[in-house]
Amino acid sequence: ISLPNCTKIDNTAFDGCSNLKSVTLSTNLTEIGALAFANTKGLTINFTGTKAEWSAVGKNNMWNMGAANYTIVCSDGTV
Repeated sequence: ISLPNCTKIDNTAFDGCSNLKSVTLSTNLTEIGALAFANTKGLTINFTGTKAEWSAVGKNNMWNMGAANYTIVCSDGTV
């Protein structure tokens, strides 16, 4: 899925979405809530910004709890 205008991903938005394999997020993203991508497997998050911009996104410390084998790809490399 692609969420180009998304600024916030709410708590538990994709929790347990085992069929979700790829999400594209833009630099409009400012916040990821608790358990937003929890319990996902093999997910690739494509972030259109840089690694520094990804680091600046506010992330609840449990945003990816239980996630396995996920990858974050930014415009300047993989996190």
